[in-house]
Amino acid sequence: MQVENALFKVHATQLSRTSIAFEEMFSVGSQLPLTVGMEGSSDDHPIIIPELSMNMFELFLSVAYNSWKPEGPTHDDVLDLLRFSNKFMSQKAHDVAINHLHERRFQHKPYELLALCLEFSISKFFVPAFRRLVEFRIRDIPGPVRRRLGFEVWNAFVDLKELLDEHNRIVACEEPPIVTHSPYCTDNTACFIDWRQLWWNSMARFLLDGRNPQKFHEAIERVTTT
Repeated sequence: MQVENALFKVHATQLSRTSIAFEEMFSVGSQLPLTVGMEGSSDDHPIIIPELSMNMFELFLSVAYNSWKPEGPTHDDVLDLLRFSNKFMSQKAHDVAINHLHERRFQHKPYELLALCLEFSISKFFVPAFRRLVEFRIRDIPGPVRRRLGFEVWNAFVDLKELLDEHNRIVACEEPPIVTHSPYCTDNTACFIDWRQLWWNSMARFLLDGRNPQKFHEAIERVTTT
């Protein structure tokens, strides 16, 4: 088999087990008598796979034969595996790529993972990646990535951000009510006014800070520890 300028001597049965496309290709070929000059009959007449890069095919062989280089696949290798799995219908290559992405999911920005989920129909970490994305400011997400996320996902993200921002503003302006006053409190009205002022000077300031707004759980933590 020839990929780019390299010849590979591989087992048809091994490739067929790992790729439906190769299984169908070899199935058709096995029904024909082997003749001189036929593709695959010799090194001078190999089966040529023009759609593949050598790196992509070597990665597929690593999956088919379960033999990896010590350092394992890089992120670009994982993307090549996903592209291969889509084109040559290889569930095993798809699963291997997903497992590697999952193991390194915290090394990637959530919007990068979401874009991959959409491009390659990956559901395994779509929801966790979307939850992580909510922590980002809209302006921090690059324009090209926004386009890759698509209209529906981007709109859902923007709508959710608006709802969370509205919730933060409500929390900032409406302090929790004092249910029970301390038995040592001698002036409930003054206590209420002090509590309202304390809430505005702490929780509201953390949530509404224009330069460095705190996330809700961070603001709560700072209020309860100061």
